[in-house]
Amino acid sequence: MDFIANVVLSAWHLLLDSSIYILIGLLFGGILRVFLSPHSVAKHMGKGRFSSVFKAAILGIPLPLCSCGVIPTAIGLKKDGASDGASIGFLISTPQTGVDSILVSASFLGWPFAIFKVLSAFVSGLIGGLLVNAIDGSEDKTQVEKKPAKSCCSKQTKITVESCCSRDK
Repeated sequence: MDFIANVVLSAWHLLLDSSIYILIGLLFGGILRVFLSPHSVAKHMGKGRFSSVFKAAILGIPLPLCSCGVIPTAIGLKKDGASDGASIGFLISTPQTGVDSILVSASFLGWPFAIFKVLSAFVSGLIGGLLVNAIDGSEDKTQVEKKPAKSCCSKQTKITVESCCSRDK
């Protein structure tokens, strides 16, 4: 029973030590959300092969988004006109860091580690986005529109599923 009390007490002290940094990070995240609209961010990420990826990786670093929240955000950026490389660069660099994560890392592990964490997130996002642009640029952009194949089980044919499945065998 003493072991459980020590674990709970240690977790409480860890929460108290990191709470100020988490609150500061959330404050910075709110400020970024107010001053950076998604439309203006996507506008800067749609043009240029290197510059759009660079801007996406830089803008993704301070945002306090987890890996679950960054996916819809990257999809939204892509829908707003961001390039494939910029979307992937943002998708890679954002969940690795955030203002709150950087401050907590600095408080527990020191500033050299926190700075290394930021640089590694930026470099990995930049490399990932540039690789996507390099691969995407070499492919043919013409897309053939494919019509969906008619199924014998569609609503138009009025055939039951059982007869359709037995006919396909």
